[in-house]
Amino acid sequence: MRFSHWIFLILLWTAPCWADKEPTADVTPTPTPVSISNAIPLGDISSSADTVAARLAALDAELKDDNLLWSIRDKLPPLTQEIDVRRNEDARVLQARPDLDTLRSLETNWRVLGQELPDWKQNLEIRVKRLDEELAQLDQTTAAWNATVSAAGLAGLPADLLMSAQTTVENIKSRQDALRKRRSEVVAMQNAVTRQDARVKEAMDLLSAARQRAVSNILVQDSPPMWSSEVTNRLGPTMVYDIVSSSASQVEALGAYLQRQPGKLLSPIVFFLVFYLLLSRARSWVQTKESAEGNTADFTPAMMILQSPIATAVLLSVMATRNLDPSAPRLLVASLGAIALIPAIALMRRLVEPYLWPILNALVGFYFVDQLRAITVTIPLLARLLLLLEGLAGLVFLAWFSKIGHLKLRRATATEKSSKVDIFVQVVAISLVSAAVANVLGYVALANLITNGLLGAAYLGIILYGLLRIIEGLLVLALQLRPLSMIRSVRMHTRVFQRRIMRVFRFLAGIFWALAVLEILGVREPATTGLSNILQAPIGIGKFSFSLGPLFGCIVVIYVAVLLSRFSRFILSEDIFPRLTLGKGVPYTITTTVHYAILVIGILTALAVAGVDTTKFTVVAGALSVGIGFGLQNIVNNFVSGIILLMERPVNVGDTVKLGEHQGELRRIGLRSSLLVIGDGSQVIVPNTDLINQRVVNWTKSGISRRCELKFGITLDSSPETALAIMAKVANENPRVMKTPAPACYLLGFNGRAVEMQLLAWVEDYKKMPKVRSELAVEVTRQLREAGIELIAPN
Repeated sequence: MRFSHWIFLILLWTAPCWADKEPTADVTPTPTPVSISNAIPLGDISSSADTVAARLAALDAELKDDNLLWSIRDKLPPLTQEIDVRRNEDARVLQARPDLDTLRSLETNWRVLGQELPDWKQNLEIRVKRLDEELAQLDQTTAAWNATVSAAGLAGLPADLLMSAQTTVENIKSRQDALRKRRSEVVAMQNAVTRQDARVKEAMDLLSAARQRAVSNILVQDSPPMWSSEVTNRLGPTMVYDIVSSSASQVEALGAYLQRQPGKLLSPIVFFLVFYLLLSRARSWVQTKESAEGNTADFTPAMMILQSPIATAVLLSVMATRNLDPSAPRLLVASLGAIALIPAIALMRRLVEPYLWPILNALVGFYFVDQLRAITVTIPLLARLLLLLEGLAGLVFLAWFSKIGHLKLRRATATEKSSKVDIFVQVVAISLVSAAVANVLGYVALANLITNGLLGAAYLGIILYGLLRIIEGLLVLALQLRPLSMIRSVRMHTRVFQRRIMRVFRFLAGIFWALAVLEILGVREPATTGLSNILQAPIGIGKFSFSLGPLFGCIVVIYVAVLLSRFSRFILSEDIFPRLTLGKGVPYTITTTVHYAILVIGILTALAVAGVDTTKFTVVAGALSVGIGFGLQNIVNNFVSGIILLMERPVNVGDTVKLGEHQGELRRIGLRSSLLVIGDGSQVIVPNTDLINQRVVNWTKSGISRRCELKFGITLDSSPETALAIMAKVANENPRVMKTPAPACYLLGFNGRAVEMQLLAWVEDYKKMPKVRSELAVEVTRQLREAGIELIAPN
């Protein structure tokens, strides 16, 4: 080591000691002790410089690839422009006192429009914090390297090490400047995002307040009557100006939306192509299947939607696009609705019965007028006139339908269904008359609520009906195609699966329709809140208190457990057991165990949902355990015996057993008792303990083949050889007698005046044994008599 290096190390080691001594007058002030003490050791300068260089390179890469900042910088300007346009448009809408449906739609649009802003704020905040941490670390690194440069100058280090330290300090300072600049950019972007988020929240607050006012003023006259001068004076150039101004504003909003999301126009096209290709291929497959099998009944629901693949694809693509982006401007929504009208008519006319076509056509016309009302919401008078036109047109249609169209309905449907339609027509007519009168008198909000609720319920009902028919057709295809068609239970019970699944879809569609109608009427939130309060309200009977909500939940859980038990047993018996080789009685044991296990889990879950305190139940059970043990001893004994029968399986369901004086087929093994069906058809309930404790003869434990025994007696002067040969011949010629083991004939002995003989023959099925015994006895008797052998009854 060089001498200068030793001097440098000595200076570093003794620097703290110098700092503790009081300086004398003739001593030159030394550098800051802290800076020198923070210096990097001599031997680590090169490696530390490399480490700092790598770290600075990583910072350069991070600053260069700041995807978060670049993404927000690209998205924020068009979003800001769309916010500006929509605020101006909403200001015009709010001045026109829109209906509840429009206000809810605008709130949804703003909620979707600003949904990214909170995430941007949070990510930018994290980014600022990260930059502050990097700057703090670089400040510490700069201090250390400045101390190193100062100490290196005092110690006279080699020029290359000194140059490396100075270069490192300069590089660190340049990165600090870049980080400070980036931090300023991120903070500025954070402020811009915060401003836009505040504007979105302000717009939503305004719409929420307007919606609350509209709900509270639903029965208040909010507009002048139709015959007032204020209304008639606006029929003219003023309305034309309003139409032009509103159209320009909505076109501007659509342009801002497409500028922010330019790919949105491509999504309907992509969806259409995908749906069209899938439906076309499915139609070809169904046609090939029908040609091969010749059975068109199974594919009728599917062909109803596959015969019009273009219309179905257009309708599905429009609905999918609308659901993917609920923040689309009103003009775009109305345009998509108009595009969907033609395929909707073509498709729905295939899906609904012919007697419903007039109603379908009327609803399509009303939908078109509704889209015009949605576009002209900023022109109160024009929207009001369109609303009145809808009501009057609805009354005209009902009058026509009651006189002419209803006759077709009566011919096509039953009288009961026709009477229900009569009630429906009367309710709709009263609603439309009420809406028209309210509109003329100036209660426009009330008229809008009645009309929108009525038409919205009808639109949604017919759409859900069409969707259910589409789902039914697609479900038929899915059950016929792989992988579902490979499942044995699905293949064997296709109609059952189709019927049960569609029942679930109809139930869900009914719930969705009810909630949507409540939302249209603006009462879903109070209705759900009121229902929740009713379900959670305590009901006291003496010291016992309960709520309807937990009780209802308990019932639902038990019902679901029962359904799950049925489904699991169905799958086991139809799809699992046929693929396995199991012993007799094993499938019944497994299904019974699964059944009771699911029920026990369901009951325990139901008790937990009902809020039953299990600790109190345990205390009560412990207190009553002794009494239960004595009082229910037999029941517990039979219960345990049932479990033993299921696990050990000495007898199985389907076995023919003899228990005491009863003999028959065992049909069921329960947890307490078993069911035995005897020969005369009567049923004997047998406690499980009898099957465990008593002597049971199981005729079918090892198989169903049984030996048939017949005894004959012949006179002493008869030939036993001839009799044995006849008996063997008769047994071998009977087709129901098994060849293996072969029939056998024996001479048992002599008994006074008779020779006793026995015929042994095996029968494949014990149920056929009485008939085989009768046939053998009759034939042996006949042939013995023909041979001149006299029969005597054996002892």
